[in-house]
Amino acid sequence: MSLGVNCGNFGVDIGIDREGHLWLIEVNNRDPDPSIALDIHDKPLYYSLKTGILYYAKSLAGFSGKKNSGR
Repeated sequence: MSLGVNCGNFGVDIGIDREGHLWLIEVNNRDPDPSIALDIHDKPLYYSLKTGILYYAKSLAGFSGKKNSGR
């Protein structure tokens, strides 16, 4: 039996102050919004974030990460 937590769609906001200290601002595990990528005009990042969770679910379901060869 294996135990664990699946965190396929997880958002973490961090910051660094002027003295170099790292700050944890927010952790979001309930549908973090990938549209911030569109705010910076990065469509490839947006689509990567949107599809990444699907590939993660596919992996959890036991499907291979390899693309179908069409045969």
